[in-house]
Amino acid sequence: MEDDDPVVQQLDVYFNNAAEVDLNIVQFPLKPIYSGQPAIKSTNYKPNCKKLQVEVGVNEDDDAHVMSMVSSVIAKKAILTIGYMTDNELHLTPLNDVLQMRPSFSNLPSISFDNNNEEDADGDAMDDDDDNNFNEGNKYSKGSKGLTLEQVHMKRKETERSQALKMQSWAFKESKELNESYQELKINHEQHQYTMNIKDKLKYKK
Repeated sequence: MEDDDPVVQQLDVYFNNAAEVDLNIVQFPLKPIYSGQPAIKSTNYKPNCKKLQVEVGVNEDDDAHVMSMVSSVIAKKAILTIGYMTDNELHLTPLNDVLQMRPSFSNLPSISFDNNNEEDADGDAMDDDDDNNFNEGNKYSKGSKGLTLEQVHMKRKETERSQALKMQSWAFKESKELNESYQELKINHEQHQYTMNIKDKLKYKK
């Protein structure tokens, strides 16, 4: 009886877990699959925060109109690898992260509502002065002109748990991201020497 699914090729499979390469999948979920590859004009990257920023041409042959996109890290539900096949050998290298690109609106002007409530805030502050004199965290000190009110800040020593929660908070991550500068990346085509060197690193060292 003939096999309906015959073996056409046999390959030796190698798992290259020691490759010194930062591999990531970059996804464009808002771009239809039938529209082809995005026309990337420039790229910038924050390696510590895993933040990728790209300028994509609205039309492939139009350099004047571009759209800025920024990445977010998507949680992986399985171990993902990239396969490189050469000389009847399949070399599998783990991927670090999955980056999904979405439009960035950071260049749009922000709206501030401070001026709308400035008058009310000043009025409330004057009315509440008497009520706040004896709040916890305030103290009176005796000086040459009598008693004056001073504000005292008391900070408890952070525990390991509170430090861990702080590092996972959105404010901490946002502050860390803002303090890191973008690094400009160079786009290399498939046959570029740099790309060939990366492919060579994907091979398992026997």
